[in-house]
Amino acid sequence: MTLKEKQLEFIIYCIENTAERLGRYSADVYNKLKELGAIDGYINAFYDTLHTQGKAYIVDSLLEYILSLIHISE
Repeated sequence: MTLKEKQLEFIIYCIENTAERLGRYSADVYNKLKELGAIDGYINAFYDTLHTQGKAYIVDSLLEYILSLIHISE
C-alpha cells in the first residue's frame, strides 16, 4: 500500500469516527472538513503523528481543530 493510499484510508477512518461521535452522516462531516480545509490542513498535515494515536484522541483533536477554525471565522 502506498503512502497516499494509507493517508486516504486514514482520512476515511477520521471522517467515519468523527461522524459516529457526532451522530451525523459521514458525507456531512466530509463536506464540513473539506469546506474548512481540515483534510489537508490538519489530517494530512499531521498524519505522521495522528495515525499513531487512538481513536478517541484523533476524534477529540480533530473536533478541537474544527472548533478553533469556526471560532476564528466568527
